[in-house]
Amino acid sequence: MMPSGVCADLHLKLCALFNESLSLEERLRNGQELCENLENATGEKEMHDLTHNVYERIQKFMTSTEPQNLQESPLHQLRRICLEIFQKMPNGDHLRPYARLILALLFKLVENEENVLLCVKLIIELHKYYRPSFSLDYHILPKSCFSLKVMQEIPILVVLMYQLFKQHIHQDVSEFIPIIMEFINLKPSEAQKKNPGFNQDVFIDFMAAQVKTLSFLAYVIKIYQELVERYSDSLVQGMMNLLYNCPPSVTNMRKEFFIAARHILSAQQIRPKFLDVLDELMNEDILIGQGYTVRDSLRPLAYSTLADLTHHIRGELSLAKIARAIDVYGRNLHDDTLPFSIQHMSLRLLLNLVECIRQRAVAASTTVCGLSGIDHTSGVSPGTARHLLLLTLRLCVLKSRVVTEYYLPALEATCIPEMTDDQPITSTKDRSYKQWGANLTSGNAENLNHGSLTGRFSADGLKMSVDSCNIPITKTNESYSKGQLSHLDLRALVKALMTGVRTIVTSLVLCPRELVESTVEPSSITHTNKTASLSSNRFLTPDELVVLAEYFNYGMRMVDIVHVVVRDGKLYTRSHSSAKSPDERLLIETFALTFVQLSPVSFQEIFISKIHDFVSWCRQSPSYVNMALHLLSDLNKTSCFGNVLLSYLVDRLDRLG
Repeated sequence: MMPSGVCADLHLKLCALFNESLSLEERLRNGQELCENLENATGEKEMHDLTHNVYERIQKFMTSTEPQNLQESPLHQLRRICLEIFQKMPNGDHLRPYARLILALLFKLVENEENVLLCVKLIIELHKYYRPSFSLDYHILPKSCFSLKVMQEIPILVVLMYQLFKQHIHQDVSEFIPIIMEFINLKPSEAQKKNPGFNQDVFIDFMAAQVKTLSFLAYVIKIYQELVERYSDSLVQGMMNLLYNCPPSVTNMRKEFFIAARHILSAQQIRPKFLDVLDELMNEDILIGQGYTVRDSLRPLAYSTLADLTHHIRGELSLAKIARAIDVYGRNLHDDTLPFSIQHMSLRLLLNLVECIRQRAVAASTTVCGLSGIDHTSGVSPGTARHLLLLTLRLCVLKSRVVTEYYLPALEATCIPEMTDDQPITSTKDRSYKQWGANLTSGNAENLNHGSLTGRFSADGLKMSVDSCNIPITKTNESYSKGQLSHLDLRALVKALMTGVRTIVTSLVLCPRELVESTVEPSSITHTNKTASLSSNRFLTPDELVVLAEYFNYGMRMVDIVHVVVRDGKLYTRSHSSAKSPDERLLIETFALTFVQLSPVSFQEIFISKIHDFVSWCRQSPSYVNMALHLLSDLNKTSCFGNVLLSYLVDRLDRLG
């Protein structure tokens, strides 16, 4: 019975394709039309007959002719169109009986690079759809190892085979892992790179095959974790080899590397192996490369991958490596070209390192130390630890300044004021920001007369902070307009900053001080001396007081974020905050507890210089007075804060009339 309709036309085109009496152009044209119209074929019986004829004709032609290396060869073009017909055949029950036969044919073909790539794609597609049973006839494609492009596809094929035939090839894949480690460590020598005959395109194909192989390793690493750990040194060297040699112009390759690296670094036993190369990874030229495109597109992925690694091995980092991490992610925290998620991630990482710094300083102080106060067994100095804590505090305070001077005013400018009946309508900026700026100005002018510790050491604490961190402060709002934060992002940032500053101050209070040189033997240090030393930690140094005093103003301003609310998709600014707002209570309590833990002397130094700003701030909202209640509720600060506040009010009794 002859097929009818579309299938009949396809049969005619199939016959014309293998009709040697026709010209090459006509045969190729019929083959191309056959490919284009296969998806229009209908009818199960007709499709079964067509599939049978297609397989028989192509199988006979492919086995009776020889592959050609010259792409312009007529025979090569005909063999190519035959493989394309297989690829265009619609999936269904009509093709299922022939799936294994087609696979057996594809595995035996000895083709040139172009056709082998098509064979690999066909093998993958047929296995995905029909899931044939395992066969020992399956083997590596002949001569595939001579093509770098084909080698790029082999790892994907092996992953698919492992998914389908895990019980059959588990041992074979384990034997593949040592070869992977050796392969990713291969690289041309410097002399070969400088050779005029060095082919950069071939080198890129070679590295692409290495990265694809690394992606395969990332897929199986948790299955063969013990075996991979045995070759962990080679793995680390191989991954660093790829980072060093990956051309900056190939962005996709480096992106695929980082995706694979994230999976590899998720293995708990593998992460510590990268401790020795962490300094190299924190070098942006090595981690990301020097190309503009690769830097612009891959910095978020690269830094998030590195942050995950640093976070998980932070317990094993030396103070030198922690300092390096603070330098890198401190810059990222203030880099407005990075997405907010990366800036926020950088802040979280910095705060996670704070406790590590304190723990190392405390551990070093309990060890028998030399006269200089340095634990010579670990090289940890309490002074170095406090310096790192101060540097982290400066970074957070600097970010708080950016929030109060740029992000928060920009957000408030987009809000609709929510006014009461007896309150005139004014702009949000006039009501909040300008008034607050005036209060700060008058407060700072008045503070100079108090002769406070902060006033004696610096008129602007952040100037010292910026110089120490090498981070420029932008003088205008223009550079931040592009990176304006959403309401939710800004609330999250404010909460993280205020909680983080409290954590840093806690660590500063608990962190031991640098021991003073003396001729007293370590064995003669009594328990009383140690207790006195610990109690003295709560006294902040002048530099620490300067930065924390600057934060006081920014912290009060950041609490204003709770006034911004969302209703019906629009932003409003409440004239008075809600006493039931949990976010406001949390921020005020966190802000108060930041200063409660200080020694009375340090506490008094800050509040004497900032009491005017504090009183002005409390007048803005009744709920802000809760901070004063938190300060007065602490037994150690009741008299101290009460005396400062009472002195301030008594000096202004004449203004009451």
